[in-house]
Amino acid sequence: MDFLELLILIVLAPLLALVLVTLRAIFVMPLVGALVRFRANYTPRGVGLDEEDARVGPVVNSLWAMMIRVKNLEGWDGMYKGVIPYTCLHTLTTSLVFIFLGATVSILPSGTLAVPDPSGIQMGFVTVFLALITVPGTILINRAITTPYQLPYREKRSLQQSLQLLLTPYEYRKPWILWLTPGLLAITAIYVGWTVLLMRIMRNAIVGEAWSNANRGASDEQDEQLFANVSTFRLIVFFLFQGLSAIILTPLEVMTTRLSLQRNRDPSDPSATEEISGEVPFIAEGEDVVGYRDAGEAPYVGMIDCTRKMLEEEGWGAFMRGWWITLGTNLIRGFP
Repeated sequence: MDFLELLILIVLAPLLALVLVTLRAIFVMPLVGALVRFRANYTPRGVGLDEEDARVGPVVNSLWAMMIRVKNLEGWDGMYKGVIPYTCLHTLTTSLVFIFLGATVSILPSGTLAVPDPSGIQMGFVTVFLALITVPGTILINRAITTPYQLPYREKRSLQQSLQLLLTPYEYRKPWILWLTPGLLAITAIYVGWTVLLMRIMRNAIVGEAWSNANRGASDEQDEQLFANVSTFRLIVFFLFQGLSAIILTPLEVMTTRLSLQRNRDPSDPSATEEISGEVPFIAEGEDVVGYRDAGEAPYVGMIDCTRKMLEEEGWGAFMRGWWITLGTNLIRGFP
């Protein structure tokens, strides 16, 4: 590739990525928003309540019920909250992968990334970079989706005002603190390691590299021949592994949502309150869509602590919210 071709690629890749991601966001954003809220909803066991397994907070038992609740309380504006940071993050990631790997990154229904298969230094660089930019991107997207405020986007300095609403003053002054959000980077590393490395290793070990490399410059007849060499039993074992991975990945996605919403405060003044300057309208009056973990509760201090507190306060069910979305995502990842 000469310099002119590279220049054209650098210019066209972001434009093409923006169009594709925008079209995708129109259809998937209501689902992504409902999934984030469903997993973020804090429903601890009610202490001293007469009913067995009584819960405190809005009890929403399914993803579809959450989507209906969002529509009823916040309208269509609420269904598309977070669409701007979602589009920006995934346009950036898609552009980078397209430029460096010559392919597009898949933005799956769960909002996670499916990185293409090329190996070597380029693959390692892009994977690490995607993991790093995913941390602040996830924080901004999840907070934009769950905030009770109507984020400004038409006024002057709307970006600054929105960031001041989504971030604490401490995070706003020192944005690198986002990468130090307790447990979030560790969970992201485990998640990327499982989906990018372990799943690829298992795919090559079970069905062979022929399945992974299908459709990479080969004709249809060559692809059919490659698939013919993979036994039905091996395919069943492989997709069974992909499906069972949801048992590991779903809790990681739920904890990622919880930790991304936990706001980092100045350690020198942890009791300082956040003041919203000016009048910021609520998107829904009278009732929040989700229940929030009260600021008076002891914060999650890491991945293990988050696991322990969620288990004690909400039970195992909270870890598996939206499991079928993760299951479908894993099965999609399994195809070449």
